[in-house]
Amino acid sequence: SFILIPSYFIASLSSVFIAVATSTWMLLIAGALRAVGQGAGMPSIQATAVKSLEKERRGVAVSTCFIGQDLGQFVGPIIGSYIVTQYNYEALFNSYAVMLILIALFYIFYRKFSKNEVAQRAMAKP
Repeated sequence: SFILIPSYFIASLSSVFIAVATSTWMLLIAGALRAVGQGAGMPSIQATAVKSLEKERRGVAVSTCFIGQDLGQFVGPIIGSYIVTQYNYEALFNSYAVMLILIALFYIFYRKFSKNEVAQRAMAKP
């Protein structure tokens, strides 16, 4: 969470920079932000998935991460092309930024809920 949550917001900021870019330096900043956001976020997601399962099922966690990435690379351009044809590229990159922020908020609430659930289960045990 310490790495993943900032990664979502940094990647979101990069998308906003691309949406409003009017010069090359803005695209360079967006590229650097994207590299930091995605470069730190993807390994964090995989590490979290691997840590969340017992040793025998860690291969399943890694495989699930790769399947999710593949699905995103399959569905993302289809949805993106629809947004571009209906609106424009600025709307595409801004909608991606909003999606990343929503995912970050979902992850924050999920972590809070799952920690409370684990604590409740621990207290319920005799």
